[in-house]
Amino acid sequence: MKPKIFNNMKLKQKVWTLFVIILVFYLVGMFGIFYFFMRKQVEDYVMVNSHDTLQSINNSLASEIDKVNNFSRLLLTNSGILAYLKAPDENDNSVYLNARDSIYSVQNAYPETCSVFVFRNDGNYLTVGTGVTTVDAELVKSKEWLKDINKKKGGYVLRLNGDGAFTSGYGENFMSLIRNINDIDTLKKKGLLVVNFPISVLEKTYEGVGGGNTHFSYFDAGGHVICQDVETKEFYNIEIGEENCGEKVDRRLFSVKIYSYQKIERTGLTLVSIEEVNLLDNISKEYNYIFLYFTLATVISFFSIQIFISVNITAPIKKMVNSMAYAKDGWLKRVSVKTSHDEIGLLKDSYNDMLLEINILIEQLLLKEKEIRKSEVEIIQQQINPHFLYNTLEMIGSMVLDEDREKVYDALETLGSFYRQFLSKGSNRVSLKTEILITRDYLKLQKLRYGDIFDAEFIMDEECLSSEIPKLILQPLVENSIYHGIRLKGEKGVIRVSLSKDEEYIYIEVYDSGVGMNEQQLERIMNGSSKSFGFKKTIERLQYYENRNDVCKVESVEGQFTKVTLKLLIQETVKL
Repeated sequence: MKPKIFNNMKLKQKVWTLFVIILVFYLVGMFGIFYFFMRKQVEDYVMVNSHDTLQSINNSLASEIDKVNNFSRLLLTNSGILAYLKAPDENDNSVYLNARDSIYSVQNAYPETCSVFVFRNDGNYLTVGTGVTTVDAELVKSKEWLKDINKKKGGYVLRLNGDGAFTSGYGENFMSLIRNINDIDTLKKKGLLVVNFPISVLEKTYEGVGGGNTHFSYFDAGGHVICQDVETKEFYNIEIGEENCGEKVDRRLFSVKIYSYQKIERTGLTLVSIEEVNLLDNISKEYNYIFLYFTLATVISFFSIQIFISVNITAPIKKMVNSMAYAKDGWLKRVSVKTSHDEIGLLKDSYNDMLLEINILIEQLLLKEKEIRKSEVEIIQQQINPHFLYNTLEMIGSMVLDEDREKVYDALETLGSFYRQFLSKGSNRVSLKTEILITRDYLKLQKLRYGDIFDAEFIMDEECLSSEIPKLILQPLVENSIYHGIRLKGEKGVIRVSLSKDEEYIYIEVYDSGVGMNEQQLERIMNGSSKSFGFKKTIERLQYYENRNDVCKVESVEGQFTKVTLKLLIQETVKL
């Protein structure tokens, strides 16, 4: 799921989505664990069962081969056969017949055999059997064919159809037990004995074993299939190693196939089994009941948790959201949803307390705004009162009688410029450049009125002029410098306005060389207890706009000077 889609969901939808995802993952995980342990248990059981089955078949085959081996041992010590092997003339008919009769008499006790061959060292042989069996005498004489037999020194070797030396007249395969006949005294080879017995002796060892899902096969030492209960190439899927036994596991989703082999001692034969097990068929009812119980318990538990969350969290939050929606329309109404004494209840109480604080702050801000607006109006009224305007016009009238037209025009132009800048647009914020122009015009008008009692100086950092500041903050300060500083001193003074800045603040200094203040006067003006109307209102306005108190610093030495430094945050600049 994309994060954006999930984030745009409502809380109830998020809870349900997470609930379904967690439930699915939990059930899949639980099924995976159950499946893993069930498969492991089935595999272990099948492997043990397969090993036991192969061992049982192995024992059964060993018993059958022991019978054939015992039969061959009786022939090794049979006097008639020994006489045939020692006879100097192979054409001695009595010796030949006596040997055949001896074989017949012993063979009657071992019906599992189908034919017996006795070879003399000179290449002649006699045969006794129930069927027609032909022999490749030249192959039997070959060294390669006799190599493994001679290594046994009297022990037997098992070969399928005598490794090609013997052929049944019926086209059937059989096993050949081959061994040398040695002299008891000298241990020298006197002949060769071959006992052929049918493949059915091997096949009956696994008949009725394992059921329909288990199949068996015998391999000879050369890796050739001797017999198998089902014609399939799957028996070659297991690689027979040097070990006496081994297995290979082929895992499917709901089934497992085990390939196992076990070598038959002293025979050169290998027994291979294939057992396929359906996992679902091996799940007991108890396991089914346990799995079903845990699944139902998990689903019920998850739904119980979801219902609890819905009733105690999402539903109260939804009610609170609906109640809080009135705030969009400007109605700051308290939430009256019934909640428990938990985090949701705490959230509701905190929200209601916040609304109460907001209403108080709004009232305070409105009151403060009214006070600021009132201060601004009072300052404007102070500057446009008839007394100020009358004195200025009277001064210009006097200039008409005494001065030339250019000075009168300049005075009128200055007065007009002052009021244009002072009253234009009604904005409460202006560029610092505009504020400087207002201050220049005001000081020029005051110099025309009072004569040459002060010099006005401006030290400007041009980069500061484009910054915005609250309107009418300099004019009240320079007015204080004239009326409460320069005039009271009785001698010509200096009023200096300086601008500077750093990375964060603009610094505006208003300096006058007037009467100054002592420590008590300075403390009263800083605490706001002074009667200086313009200074007090100006500082209050600056503190309001800057939202901090450290906007002003006053330095003064009685009889020497007063310096007011304003520290204002650099605001977004305006295009000049």
